[in-house]
Amino acid sequence: MTRRTCRFLLPVAALLLAGCGAPDPDEAVPPPGPVASEAKAPGPGHSLGSAPRPLPGLGPMTRARVPADARQAVVVTGRGKDSPESEAVLYERTPAGWRARGGWPAHNALNGWTDDHRLGDLRSPVGVFTLSDAGGLLPDPGTRLPYDHSVAFTATGSGFEGEPLAGSFDYVVAIDYNRRPGTSPLDWSRPFGSEHGGGIWFHVDHGGPTQACVSLGRAHMKELLRALDPDRHPVVVMGGRRLTGPLSAAPRRPATGRKSSGSSRRMRGTPVAGRRGGRAAMNTTDDLPVVRTLAELAGLVERHRGLYVRWSRGPATDLASVSSVDELTGVPMPGLSANPLDVEEWWEGRPVELWVARRLYDYAHLPHEKGPGVRPWVLKGHERGRGPDNEPLVADVEPLRWVEDGVIEAARAEVRRQENAWGPLRRTGR
Repeated sequence: MTRRTCRFLLPVAALLLAGCGAPDPDEAVPPPGPVASEAKAPGPGHSLGSAPRPLPGLGPMTRARVPADARQAVVVTGRGKDSPESEAVLYERTPAGWRARGGWPAHNALNGWTDDHRLGDLRSPVGVFTLSDAGGLLPDPGTRLPYDHSVAFTATGSGFEGEPLAGSFDYVVAIDYNRRPGTSPLDWSRPFGSEHGGGIWFHVDHGGPTQACVSLGRAHMKELLRALDPDRHPVVVMGGRRLTGPLSAAPRRPATGRKSSGSSRRMRGTPVAGRRGGRAAMNTTDDLPVVRTLAELAGLVERHRGLYVRWSRGPATDLASVSSVDELTGVPMPGLSANPLDVEEWWEGRPVELWVARRLYDYAHLPHEKGPGVRPWVLKGHERGRGPDNEPLVADVEPLRWVEDGVIEAARAEVRRQENAWGPLRRTGR
């Protein structure tokens, strides 16, 4: 088995989804787009398998969505549509039918489950999805899945109940919702658009609800990794009998005319973001990899063109509408305001660390002016115009990494070591 090791990949998922309660599986109408593994419901004359014992706890419509070639299925059953607690059971198809191989307690998203995913909803996706790729901060424990061993799986911060998140991504299995199978779990490609979320994984339990993933105890994650066999075409059934609605790898298409409600007063560079379900959209502070040194940020910029840095409360809040607003006039702009990190040709062979230090230093005043929670994060996307300060307006945004506070202090120190004085690009109030 070919292994992927320690190379830069577009990063960890935003791990945030949105939506509301899911319907009964036998009443749900599948949305457009491919279902897991492009499987079709069995037609007349042939059944889902020759075994008489079907997957337990699922309705006929849900069972029909399990690909015909699947020989392993992890069924995650939630305690309720709004509950963060669930159970995961691994089944294997034998000549006698589906048999349970192991069952474990699990956590899912804070707000429960949804069949209509939206970034920032804090609900886990309902559906049937393939399981094709794995990875983690720790070495491969012996899985047959492709395994990406990388420091980019480092988890920091705390969970919803104050529990530390360190070690949560020591072992992960990517759930193929809105992603490209055959890539590292760290890959940030979102075939159906970033607004539908992504980066949904099995990962190590940290003792509390997740943002959209399913978490298992450390020993159980290792057991799952060692059991999954790509030759058996494993899938996950997310949500269980009464929760499983449209079972598709494709998110639902957004309804036309959907709008986000905004506050009456918006700052320039702040996205038009509403509140959903009575809860403000949360950022992905604990879900993206973190740049911890100037050298690491410089290396990122050297390897990849088209990167930007943005100062805000995070991708989940910003990507609710993917639009900044002009502070003076209130006019919506065609993208998020950000600042380019690409090194210009005139810089020639000078240190890239100094270049990125200056880009950070120029806007290091923003956390003090915009309030708590504002910090820099690196993204890529397509420039769609220029803002009132001639800053790029970026659409098709893919969040990459947070920038640690210590990197900002290092940027200040680097700028101050230069011969000439230089101040941040700060406006004074009038």
